[in-house]
Amino acid sequence: MTGDARAYLPGPLLAGDPENIAGHVLLGRLGAGGNGTVYLARTPGGRLVALKSPHPARAEDPSASARFRRETEAVRALGALPCFPEAVAAGTEEDGPGPPRPWLATAFVLGPSLAAAVRAHGPWPEEAVRTLGRHLATALATLHGTGLVHRDVKPSNILLTPAAPQIIDVGVAALAGDTGDTGGVEGAGTGRNDHPGTPAYMAPEQTGPGGLGEVGPATDVFALGAVVTYAATGRPPYGEGDPGEVLYRLAHEQPELAGVPEALRPLVAACLARDPARRPAPEALAERLGGAAWFGGGLPAPVLADLQASTARAGTLGVRRTADGEGTGTGPATTGSAPGRRIGRRRALAGAGALAVGGAAGAAWLLRPAGATGEPGAPGGRPPSPGGGAPRPLWARKVELSPSAGPFAVLGDTLVVSGGDDALIGLDARRGTVRWRRAVGAGGQAVAGRVVRAVPSPVTRLAVVEAADGRTWYTEDLGADFSWMDEAVCAADGDTVYAVGHDWVERRERAREHPVEKLDRFLVAYDVRARRRRWRVRLGPSDSGTAVAAAGSGVLVLLEADAVTAFRARDGSRAWRRELSTEAVEKDAVFKDTDRAVTVADGTVVVTGRGVLVLEPRDGRTIWSLDPEETGKEMPGKPLYGRAAVHDGSVHVVILGREMFVTERDRRKMRWRWRTSEPLQQPPGQAPLVTERYVFPPTDGDTAVIAVDRRTHRTAWTLPASGPGLDGTRLTTDTTAPAHMLYVADTESVRALPLGAQGSGGGS
Repeated sequence: MTGDARAYLPGPLLAGDPENIAGHVLLGRLGAGGNGTVYLARTPGGRLVALKSPHPARAEDPSASARFRRETEAVRALGALPCFPEAVAAGTEEDGPGPPRPWLATAFVLGPSLAAAVRAHGPWPEEAVRTLGRHLATALATLHGTGLVHRDVKPSNILLTPAAPQIIDVGVAALAGDTGDTGGVEGAGTGRNDHPGTPAYMAPEQTGPGGLGEVGPATDVFALGAVVTYAATGRPPYGEGDPGEVLYRLAHEQPELAGVPEALRPLVAACLARDPARRPAPEALAERLGGAAWFGGGLPAPVLADLQASTARAGTLGVRRTADGEGTGTGPATTGSAPGRRIGRRRALAGAGALAVGGAAGAAWLLRPAGATGEPGAPGGRPPSPGGGAPRPLWARKVELSPSAGPFAVLGDTLVVSGGDDALIGLDARRGTVRWRRAVGAGGQAVAGRVVRAVPSPVTRLAVVEAADGRTWYTEDLGADFSWMDEAVCAADGDTVYAVGHDWVERRERAREHPVEKLDRFLVAYDVRARRRRWRVRLGPSDSGTAVAAAGSGVLVLLEADAVTAFRARDGSRAWRRELSTEAVEKDAVFKDTDRAVTVADGTVVVTGRGVLVLEPRDGRTIWSLDPEETGKEMPGKPLYGRAAVHDGSVHVVILGREMFVTERDRRKMRWRWRTSEPLQQPPGQAPLVTERYVFPPTDGDTAVIAVDRRTHRTAWTLPASGPGLDGTRLTTDTTAPAHMLYVADTESVRALPLGAQGSGGGS
């Protein structure tokens, strides 16, 4: 099962980007940060390169210019070595009245970073981890042989190719033993570069007195141990989050190696030794790791498939700009720059495109009431037209969006967005200006004008961010360890947020004898307005690594692999429990949960996945159902039905990422049906967004928004995506605005579209 290879290709140029630099035609953006932008460019001779240029303001900073010169020198020195991109050219560009801007061009590496690959496909198996570690250790041994130390080895600085991993961003490289500052702690937010490196992958000697210690080859070995931990578990050994908290754990706690294969754990622990003298040399490390001699032969199959797909698309690369800029240059434009869905734990359906017509048609037949004949529902809508007819955006704001799910909601007059680097961003909902930015981690729930999420530390508390001004505060100790759950904060309703965590005492005192799936869990209800815990109930142990739930109608409905359970919101007592089929539903191999979703809305509970179960929230009585066993033999075990939206007595469900069915709430009868040739999110995905006039199905392709008219059941208008995406398009509405705003987040931008007065719309 593979991710979308397009997600590894460059994003579009922005309106303010130049057309060329020193004769190099710019084709797209590969990345951007505080120091500059990296472009995909074509040399005058036609070669693809990664061209880095600092921001104009940084060109006037002597320290920034010196760092860029050091990086250029290091790249030239390392370009002839394996596992380091070749230096192609460098120079300066006169582009205005200010000082000349330096630039550096290196060979373009067409492949994802290790960070992107792990986010897309999850932790790697042991053999793949060994192969990765072996090749990186060999590369570091070669690097150290030149007298240099990288000092910032991390997953985002490791690009994957079938031949070998490529280590990039040598801007903080230094001579062994050097304590001079050439870089900065990523995300420190101090306004200056205090420490070279990235906290989650820094060695203790990089954080000594004054913030700097003596670096040497062992410094990179420590980072390699952290990278291997990330590849094996999906997280660094000292966690992530606020840099200060990570550095505190680095100084005072032991690394968390649960999840690292047992045979690798002693070797990884040796790499992470606090004393640099006790860490193994890279040459010895490579020998002990073993793994495949050919790097591609040791890669996980989904990652290798993505690399092959990316290579196949390389010939289509051409100039692309956002909607407010014109494309220039030579070569074909990328005509398929759709948002790529982050696969992660929730894996895409293999072969869903080929089965979309037959599979959905079979599902349609099953949804007909007994004795029904002919085509169900009203005539299907026509496929979205390539045109628009979409409202003109009131504003658009470039925002680095998070590749993982998180809050996207209007709270008061603030639009809360999940940004990159695990940050929350507050935008003025009317103007799009940035009000605040807080590094509190990704995910969480929006509730009562606030965003609540679990944080790496303290593990028994929740962080609460006030949407109005970004102020952040922490709850009291809630008596549960939230750090082992992939999505601990699982639902919200009214003033209450719900979270699932493990027994703190067992987790702290007996974790070695009790694997996480054997530890008891707690469901906690917290009132964010009153700032107090309302109740806590013991759930018992489970091998599920995530909490899937929904709240409303006086209950919290918790979905697990084999059951759905409702708890009364007032006191946490159990209202009802329904067993779920596990025979026809496939479990995740790692997290042991199933690809099901639950919705509580409009006085209805809907559980979707392989089948559909519609329940009364008060007592769990079945209103109607489509059992997983009834869905036939197509794509056995895979989910067919996406997350549901319930509005005005109708249940809206996307099937196989190609059709949307609207059925009656009270019986299994089709009201109308809509089909599309555009890819929608694969189940379970996001729920359709329903307003008084339109239904917006969750898209996952070149089209960011498809508006389906609820009266005609046809496509009313479409809005193209702004560029390659991260996790499909995300939508939310603000019905209190005079123009009834629709907010669209895709790729690296957020847009606000006025829909006109529609009355009070409903969402999901």
